[in-house]
Amino acid sequence: MPRIFISFVLLLPVACASSPEPAPAPTASAAGATSAQAAEVKPVIGPATTALPSGVTIEVPAGLVAKPEDRGIRLLDPEGQVAVGLYEFEGHDLAAALASAWPLLGAEPLPKEEQVIDPPAKDGWDQVRVVNYERDTEDRVLQAVLRRKGERIFTSLLRGPEGAVDKRAAQIRTFFGSLKVPGVGDLDLSSQTPTSIRGKIAELDAFIGELLIASGTPGLQIAVVEDGKIVHSKGFGVRELGKKTPVDADSLMLIGSVSKSMTTLLMANLVDAGKLRWEQPVTQVYPDFTLADPAQTEAITVEELVCACAGLPRKDMPLVFEFEGKKSDLVFGQLATMKASTKPRETFQYQNQMVAAAGFIAGHVLYPKMDLERAYAEAMKTRVFGPLGMKRTTLDLKAATRDRNHATPHSENLEETHEKIDLAHEDFARVVGPSGGIWSSAHEMARYVIHELDASEGPKVKVASQANKSRRWSQQVAIGKDVFYGLGFMVEKQKGLQHVSHGGGTMGFATLLGFYPDKGLGYVMIANGTGGHAIERAIRSRLFELWFGIDEKAKESFEAGKEAQTKAFAELRKKFLPVDEAVLAPLLGVHENAELGRFEFVRRKGELWLDTGVYDTRLGYMNEPPGKRVFVLLDPPLAGIGLELDAPGKSFRLDRGQEVYEFSKVVSP
Repeated sequence: MPRIFISFVLLLPVACASSPEPAPAPTASAAGATSAQAAEVKPVIGPATTALPSGVTIEVPAGLVAKPEDRGIRLLDPEGQVAVGLYEFEGHDLAAALASAWPLLGAEPLPKEEQVIDPPAKDGWDQVRVVNYERDTEDRVLQAVLRRKGERIFTSLLRGPEGAVDKRAAQIRTFFGSLKVPGVGDLDLSSQTPTSIRGKIAELDAFIGELLIASGTPGLQIAVVEDGKIVHSKGFGVRELGKKTPVDADSLMLIGSVSKSMTTLLMANLVDAGKLRWEQPVTQVYPDFTLADPAQTEAITVEELVCACAGLPRKDMPLVFEFEGKKSDLVFGQLATMKASTKPRETFQYQNQMVAAAGFIAGHVLYPKMDLERAYAEAMKTRVFGPLGMKRTTLDLKAATRDRNHATPHSENLEETHEKIDLAHEDFARVVGPSGGIWSSAHEMARYVIHELDASEGPKVKVASQANKSRRWSQQVAIGKDVFYGLGFMVEKQKGLQHVSHGGGTMGFATLLGFYPDKGLGYVMIANGTGGHAIERAIRSRLFELWFGIDEKAKESFEAGKEAQTKAFAELRKKFLPVDEAVLAPLLGVHENAELGRFEFVRRKGELWLDTGVYDTRLGYMNEPPGKRVFVLLDPPLAGIGLELDAPGKSFRLDRGQEVYEFSKVVSP
């Protein structure tokens, strides 16, 4: 479960493609355009291509407008809430370029720099820097990304409320990532034959072991596929901290959102069987399906349930806090209250309830007399897991944990160490099973990868036709430049290769699965700790290095990310203050929100605790962002979430961008 109080890199662009050599860029001290010249500049309405003053081109995504300026381009969102600028300067001094760039976006004073990250430069860049700022008095996200090539520095700036940034982040990433700079760009590996890792397994294993120790992640399992075969499968570390039982490639773990792609495979199977159509209105299949907007309820199609493109914002907090004792009706009840925040297919917005509804509806199509959870589980067992030989893969948490070879979940605390968490915390995934509730192992998930890669025709087991299987890899909506969301998969162009992947994160597990259809390569990794996310990204890069003999700076990137996280956590811990009794006293007791349930503030042995039912955690207190009073959850699995006091100081709200929940006090101690 991602933290929502600590912000890391939001908009670091992907590598840029090459273009013809542009004219020299203006220096930071060069004179600007004349008033007459500025008056002639017209806004560029996306989708379109425009250029910086030097001639370097950039794409304006649909739904946004670019305003060319004397040293760069300002990007305008429809709501007018987010300030985005891209400016260019000459020289090597990134700090000087940054100081010159911010006034071009606006004259407002900047808050203190919170993070300065210098990740390893690659893909032709000479230098990269990311600067995150403390929230300002209006609690806005501020970030700068600087990239230098030779004597030219490109400075990307962002300022805006978290909710507005969240809504437009995919479009803004696409804008920054589309910059075409000479000498910067991806290699084209489409004609290169990869080298098998068979002779490099010891090297790969040593790399994984080193990162496992560095991150403190208890355990990890991996399986690597080449040409339809598992060429390497292994476990590292332990199933539970404090115990010696090792992880192996068959240890059951929760795969989280990788479940989404398996749900869309079930849907593809039903499309082949004539029981579903991708373009079919959902209400034709399941008349009880409802969204807050009646027109959208009638218009939305089966495919749009799983494309992250329907315009509905992410809404995870009710799933996280109010799942206890709930079933699939919670998902449909939440959807019935949701309104789109953007137009359909205008931008990427990840959405767990929609995919969950899709899976439950698919199960209902096959087993209309069963309750929705059971119908989905039976459909996956008979149509997906069984045919693929995934005998131990299950949606049943109790069955998974009865298996002798299962791993225990662990989550990082604010000291960057992992702690074992109660399996009850993972039961939220059951409520949204089609979105994140599958338990499996690297060995069994490798069977799934092999099926995805198999394009042959013949007697082999086929859960879905090649046409409907690969439709799930289609580009539905942009996440960034050359990165799209498909149907339960992310699809990107990586150095000329199609890369299909998805990650999964729960309260205490981390998963990453991906494959390269054109090269017959695939991988799956599952870790029993949230620190596994960073490890898995680095291992994916290392695999790419071993397959294609290039330098992806896998280890350096991991180390830079780890260093940035360590510094960020240390700075956060410094901000905690003793709780003033005048602040604390009015809060003690029970507070309630219709969607998130009951939160109780209690004193225990001189410390302040929050009890929400499933979650019981200590609280820290700080007076930041400026002018705010915030309590922060200190204990895993939700360490880092902030609760902001209301003006009278009698209750609070939980603000996660587009998700805002106001609480009211209902019981005093």
